[in-house]
Amino acid sequence: MNSALEYTRDVELKGATPNLVLHSDPRSMGGVKRFPGTRVPVSYLFADMAEGVSIEEFCRRHSRVKLEDCRAIVNCAMELVELREERAIERGAGRSPSRQAGNRHGGRNVGVK
Repeated sequence: MNSALEYTRDVELKGATPNLVLHSDPRSMGGVKRFPGTRVPVSYLFADMAEGVSIEEFCRRHSRVKLEDCRAIVNCAMELVELREERAIERGAGRSPSRQAGNRHGGRNVGVK
């Protein structure tokens, strides 16, 4: 067997906090991305938020998770959504004006604003 570095993957998020690193190791928890220094999957944050749980409450429930790490992850997710929206707009630039205006969806604009 080779070194453990070949089996782990750290994802660096740059943004709200100085270089948040999410850990992923297929030998531990099936490679699920988790908060640094914990066994708490990042997906738990989004699942709780979808149910109306605040970031602060999430951190109270998972005491080893840092508030600034949660905020950095949410900010990163927002940036990814914005990037996809920008790419969708760029791809849509070649479409006919009626499709750009949203006529495909009953005359109302749906999606990216």
